Amino acid sequence: VQIFNDSYQYIDIPLLFGVKFGPFRAYGGPEAHYFINSYSELVGQEGFAEQIEKINYGAIVGAGLNMGRLRFDVRYEM
Repeated sequence: VQIFNDSYQYIDIPLLFGVKFGPFRAYGGPEAHYFINSYSELVGQEGFAEQIEKINYGAIVGAGLNMGRLRFDVRYEM
């Protein structure tokens, strides 16, 4: 068994909109992932073809709670 390393660098650009109800918050919106660079030890292996799109899109939804100086958040990224 061989183990190969690879890494991908992206810039995430979220655009979030939210509402606040007292100490509670809810937010969501689209997010773009812009590809910057990659490194892969798989390049050169037979049958491997790197297929990376320059930009991908997703979405974020989340909720939060403010308690004094503490802030708690739960977020899901798609």
